[in-house]
Amino acid sequence: MPKRAAIAVAPDGLETTAEVKTAVRDAAQRLSRAGWEVEEVELPPLEEAAESLTKLWLADGYQAMVDAAEREGDPAALNVLRNHRASAEALELAAFSRLLTRRATLLRAWQEFFENHAVAL
Repeated sequence: MPKRAAIAVAPDGLETTAEVKTAVRDAAQRLSRAGWEVEEVELPPLEEAAESLTKLWLADGYQAMVDAAEREGDPAALNVLRNHRASAEALELAAFSRLLTRRATLLRAWQEFFENHAVAL
């Protein structure tokens, strides 16, 4: 199987600077010159996956995380946790279950993607 790389200069519709687009395309050209098959593709969802995982992480033992951050005196962790308090406390069991199901779907999409591409830029 040939080495295959995927590029996405604006994944999930992300506003990407011209410098980043140029750098990604330059890296793609380098890979191509090194014998890789390179194609521009739409990646599986990134933002949705990140948001879902953040909600799952926060909802699973939120108060214990706050307590640990307070014991450790970790101001950065406390800041993150306090800024997400409403989201963590609002997630009820049914929504948590839906997030777990959606996470499995997203995981399968990424696994399938990486069955066909060794790397994504």
